[in-house]
Amino acid sequence: MKYNTLRMFIILIMMSLVFTTTACRSADEPSPEETPEVSDAEATDYFPFIPDTKFVYEGSGSEYADQTIFFDYIVGENAQRRIQTAGTTVGQVIVAESGKIVLQYSEEEFYSFYPLLNEEANQSEILLMEPLQVGNEWELEDGRVRIITDIEAAISTPYGDFSALEVTTESDESVHKSYYVKDIGLVKSVFEPADASDAIITELASVVEGYSWETDLRVYYPEWEEQNSVHKDFIVPNATNESVESVMTYYLQQDPSIETAAAVLDDDTEIKSIVRQTEQQQVTVDFNDAITKRGMGSDFESQMLQSIVNTIAGYYSVEKVVISVEGGPYETGHFYLGPDDFLVPDTGNSEQI
Repeated sequence: MKYNTLRMFIILIMMSLVFTTTACRSADEPSPEETPEVSDAEATDYFPFIPDTKFVYEGSGSEYADQTIFFDYIVGENAQRRIQTAGTTVGQVIVAESGKIVLQYSEEEFYSFYPLLNEEANQSEILLMEPLQVGNEWELEDGRVRIITDIEAAISTPYGDFSALEVTTESDESVHKSYYVKDIGLVKSVFEPADASDAIITELASVVEGYSWETDLRVYYPEWEEQNSVHKDFIVPNATNESVESVMTYYLQQDPSIETAAAVLDDDTEIKSIVRQTEQQQVTVDFNDAITKRGMGSDFESQMLQSIVNTIAGYYSVEKVVISVEGGPYETGHFYLGPDDFLVPDTGNSEQI
């Protein structure tokens, strides 16, 4: 989907906590008569990676101030989270290292469930840095300064009252205050433009534990009576660290609700890997060798392959799909698909069931 420049600018303001590339510099040494407030906590205490939990934020001052946050993957000190607003959903990779919380990758328009942890870093922003003491600051590349301004700020949110760590990002155009609470994370942000217009406030409203993020999946099936395809829409729950291969295999193995159509995969066929090639607008799907041993006629096999391509391309919003078997070519008595042979979606004659 496309947004005009003003609309996307407002969205990015809402996410400015995690979208600015930074370079770190250590805090000034306090003068002998000054003793800065210091917390003995670690950065990860205030920015925990919490699985299977939805954080819902309510906002004011902008239609994009409402947010929902969920951690898709947590592997050691690496985490992937999504931030959903009224305008878009952003996938992010965040790393806890050497007393810092660092944003290393972000991707807009991220609506599917897919691991981004191995994506090449496209930024390096320090969100939070030890020591957690008043006066610790780092300068952003655009000239703004981020500084810890309080370690016991009293704040109120719809979710409750807290004593929070206050982090302030300043520029000539605005002041942005973010509030973190131990064992929860971000609970409030306040963006105040220098032109005295209304502040944009985002506050934690609820925390839903035991939650699975829901994504939309349209599965296409071979249909032999009309030599067409049919499809059905699903809302797919995705728990933290859920295998996208296992989830996709499960839905492709399910029998459709009409007798003239068949499941895309039989019970012995599994997806071994799903790999995006973003620049090529392509996804490569690798199967176990059971996919070539199903004993299909050429017409059904053609529809099966097309159903796989339609389903995968639709879910990941790509233009091409490459099908491989055990890391090699797909080869049967009817078809041969090598590593350079891609298929494109064709959904024009599909009917919903």
